[in-house]
This record gives sequence, C-alpha cells and structure tokens, in this order.
Amino acid sequence: MRALLDTCILSELRRPKGSAAARAAVDAVDDGDLFLSVLSIGELAKGIALVKDESAILVSGLDNATLVIAMVETPLSVENVDRIAAVPGLDALLIGTNDLCLEMGIPGQLDHERVKAAFDTVLSACKKHGKIPALGGIYGKDLLTRYLGLGFRMILAGNDISLLYGAAQEQANFVRGLGGAPPRK
Repeated sequence: MRALLDTCILSELRRPKGSAAARAAVDAVDDGDLFLSVLSIGELAKGIALVKDESAILVSGLDNATLVIAMVETPLSVENVDRIAAVPGLDALLIGTNDLCLEMGIPGQLDHERVKAAFDTVLSACKKHGKIPALGGIYGKDLLTRYLGLGFRMILAGNDISLLYGAAQEQANFVRGLGGAPPRK
C-alpha cells in the first residue's frame, strides 16, 4: 500500500505527543511507499521561511534590546579607543575612572589632567563612531556634575561596595537608634 502524506500528518508525526493513530498508520506502510505531495513540500517551505523570518525578527529584537559596552580602564585602551569604538555592534564605551587612575599610577586622583585628557579622547572617539559615552567611578556630586557637562550620556551612579556600605551604615544607625545608643556618623 502507498501513502501520500500531507502536512497535517507530518505535523502529528513530529510532535512529542502527536496522534497515536497517525503514527500507527504511517508505521504500517513501508518507507519506500511513503510520498509527499508537492503541496506539502510547498507548505513546508513556506513554514520554514516564516520561521526564518521570525528568527530574524527575534535576533533583531534581541540585538536592539542588548546594550554592548566596552570598558576603557587602562592607558592602552585609551590609546586604542578609536579602533575600539569602530567595532560594529558596540553600543557604548564606559570609562572606569577608578581603575584607569590605578593603571595610570595616580590612584584616587579623579580630576587629574591625564584623566581629563583620557575623557576627551574617549568622548571624541564616541562622537566619531556614534557610540554612547559612559562614565563610571565618579560619585562625588561636584566632580560628577562637572564631568557630565563634557557630554557623557550614561552614568554609573554608584558601585556595589559604596552602595552596600551606605545601606549597611543606614541600617546599623537605625538599629542603634532603637536601643537608645547614639547613631554613629
């Protein structure tokens, strides 16, 4: 006996919990006697094309929802920032100011002339290549306000250590206040 399989039967065969009756009917026919109609092949091709289109849409959506950031934390990365900024798919360049200061041998000197020069270099590369200039490691209000005026568009407003320390200190002062002990500053 020969059988012509349509897309409904094919769909049932590929489902983990597909129709037992469809599976039994196909199993009863020798493989050499199973055929696909041209219409089934066309429907399959159309379905595959839709999945490819949906995959492209999904990938595009994921790409649009993902921010790819390169960290600039060493003098070498500052020297090469124009080449880094030219990388396709890269969205932003984030200066890690504390780490950059350490690597420059000027720890904690966040307003040093070499740091300001690095900022200018990174901002210029971002503008040239259409990347978002981002800044981290500057948390003092005065310095942060000054550096924001340079053109940074994304800011890390704190880091885990300082935020955790601040929250722990606040909680400890609250608990001390419950017991009558004077809050620590």
